[in-house]
Amino acid sequence: MISCPARILRKALAGVFIATFACHAAAQASRVDASTLVGKVLVGYQGWFRCPGDGAPGNAWSHWSRGVPSAATVSVDAFPDTSGLSPASRCVVPGMTIQGKPAYVFSSWPQKTAQAHFQWMRKYAIDGALLQRFIAVEGHTSGIAK
Repeated sequence: MISCPARILRKALAGVFIATFACHAAAQASRVDASTLVGKVLVGYQGWFRCPGDGAPGNAWSHWSRGVPSAATVSVDAFPDTSGLSPASRCVVPGMTIQGKPAYVFSSWPQKTAQAHFQWMRKYAIDGALLQRFIAVEGHTSGIAK
């Protein structure tokens, strides 16, 4: 039986991988056998979260809420633990607090954000991430077969 400390569960990334997968860490080697998917723990990784001021085109909230975040517009089930992210990756949520402190989410735009996420996945023995890319953005279809 593998013990899964509570600190691992608390550090699991909301929206990046399910906390249960973090318990898999104690049973995995540090090197992944890339020749097979058998017995692997894979996660989906969405790098589409944006905040005003993060340097991304559009300079707007994206995927955290429908418009400016508020109790009525938030579109995520849980706020992520951003304490291990660089200040450039963190975005304060205007007018929202968690236990009396400003609420933060992250922006996927800074390269440091993805680097931290993938370091955490390695630390907790996630074997791989499935990355999704969209080939068309509304109004831009160059390179798409018609």
